[in-house]
Amino acid sequence: MVLSRPSLDRGSQRSRTTDRHPAARDAEASEVEGFTLAAGMGTWGFKGAPIFGLGLAEEIATGRPHPLLAPFSPDRFALDRMVPDAASAGTH
Repeated sequence: MVLSRPSLDRGSQRSRTTDRHPAARDAEASEVEGFTLAAGMGTWGFKGAPIFGLGLAEEIATGRPHPLLAPFSPDRFALDRMVPDAASAGTH
């Protein structure tokens, strides 16, 4: 994982992943019972957070994967299937 350098004008690190796209997984797909993940949204996460929240809520309620969230599974890092086009998520 690539770590970002501290900035002189920020009090925290940016929450982003290696490919600069969010990671999301519902509790059913997690190895840890009851664990739901929605992270790595970066500086502009407020733009994507509503759809990730709705998608994860639907996954939790129905037990079926939401098709829009599939590319953002954290498994993509282990499988070397990063989401292409770092600029499209607006998380940098």
